[in-house]
Amino acid sequence: MIVIGAAEKRFGLVVDSMVGEEELVIKALPTDIITSDLVSGASILGDGTVVLILNVPAVLSRLLALYLWERSHERPRPCSRR
Repeated sequence: MIVIGAAEKRFGLVVDSMVGEEELVIKALPTDIITSDLVSGASILGDGTVVLILNVPAVLSRLLALYLWERSHERPRPCSRR
């Protein structure tokens, strides 16, 4: 899991594996190929594998919007009487 955050909010992204750190040249992709703002580009690793680069600010914005939507649609919890 990778933890990303902004201000006091933290989110975890579940990943299949970690490749490590690499210096990459990021290529922008044509808009007719990528239909999501969650991907900012792509790169080719030394072994020829193509990897997509996440647009972390867009991911955080989407997660925060989802979090706020879920909070606004929560059912009130019943009060327990003792």
